[in-house]
Amino acid sequence: GADIVTIQVESTRFPYRALAILHSLGVKAGLAFNAATSLEAAYPVLDGLDVIHLMTAEPNGSGAHFMVSMLEKVHQARTLIGDRQIELEVDGGISPENAASLVEAGATILVAGRAIWGEKDPREAVSHLRAAASG
Repeated sequence: GADIVTIQVESTRFPYRALAILHSLGVKAGLAFNAATSLEAAYPVLDGLDVIHLMTAEPNGSGAHFMVSMLEKVHQARTLIGDRQIELEVDGGISPENAASLVEAGATILVAGRAIWGEKDPREAVSHLRAAASG
């Protein structure tokens, strides 16, 4: 089964309670933020988070495009996390062209869809993305 469950922060008024329930079930817990949502909701629950998931694009049903302005939000999230053991996951328009910038801004997990599955050879695409992320 799943060992990490991420809750969309916009879907609950009680994130602390939701995270506590997930931890009581023995899974790691995270909060996901839409691109336009402030990170403010993470402040009171930081010590209960294992993952912060940031959408770096607005979903449009046909392959979302990375929003360059989200690099600053990734950096802000990394600063907020500080030395806590919280993964910073980014999702939306991830590609070899922006992977290094995202990692430099503080992302630790890149969620790539189209950059992998939209390519002729997904294995090669993964290798290319990894190499790009490494700088």
